Amino acid sequence: MTSVLSIRANEADYLVNGINSLYLKGSDLYLFDGINEQKLEPGKNGASAFDIWKEQQTPRQEPYTYNDFITDIKGEKGTDGTNGTDGLSAFEVWCDAQPTREEPYTVAEYLASIKGEPGTNGTNGTDGVDGKSAFEVWCDAQPVRYEEDGCTVKPYTYAEYLVAITGPTGATGPT
Repeated sequence: MTSVLSIRANEADYLVNGINSLYLKGSDLYLFDGINEQKLEPGKNGASAFDIWKEQQTPRQEPYTYNDFITDIKGEKGTDGTNGTDGLSAFEVWCDAQPTREEPYTVAEYLASIKGEPGTNGTNGTDGVDGKSAFEVWCDAQPVRYEEDGCTVKPYTYAEYLVAITGPTGATGPT
């Protein structure tokens, strides 16, 4: 027997099945047979298709897996379908929506029609954190060294930095 479900906003929902009707009152489902109304209770959860399939299999040493199930129920590859027709490009759709005229519309007209107005400038970002100086980068790249007590870190000096980055004196040029 065929059932029809009709959902109406702000009214009870009805499922008409011949004489009997199923309907909701709040979240409760009721059956009405034309005379009596009966509140229906939820049934027990059924077994999954996988569980039913396992029950139908011949027992074996290792348990059946979900992959066994999928492999067993998977059918043969079907034949390829026919290719669909090519759709229209955005330009062709746009042309079809324009008034008819003698000369064809151009891509330049299409592009001009979809170009929006310039947007407003965004707000400036906040300034980033100041970077390290070349001296600080050089100091970070040097090995840690300690004072004679062996515990206190001995910092590098700017003079050591200048000596380290100064190359040897070049040859005297022509006079």
